[in-house]
Amino acid sequence: MNNLIVPDEFKRKDPFKPPFSADGDRVVDAECRTIVSLSCEPQEAVRLAKLFASSVESLNRLNSVASMLEASLKESPDFKHGALDEDTDNCLICYIQHYVKEVLS
Repeated sequence: MNNLIVPDEFKRKDPFKPPFSADGDRVVDAECRTIVSLSCEPQEAVRLAKLFASSVESLNRLNSVASMLEASLKESPDFKHGALDEDTDNCLICYIQHYVKEVLS
């Protein structure tokens, strides 16, 4: 079973400073403060630490992809993003924006 151990820094609302990086079985901030440590099989802990550490950068890149898609498609006659008759369930830009918002909120 995986367990997340949140250090005292988080409880005190002392903000962590990006960039975040994986350090063995834990994720650390720019000042090498532990954000989260993982208690599970060592190989799994290292993989999860890398995943957590890269999540902020990954979400930023995904948001950039949505922005680039919107900018490149804006002049297309079929472009409906933001229109009243837009099919938001089948809009990749909306999907990405919704996903990023849900993860960050």
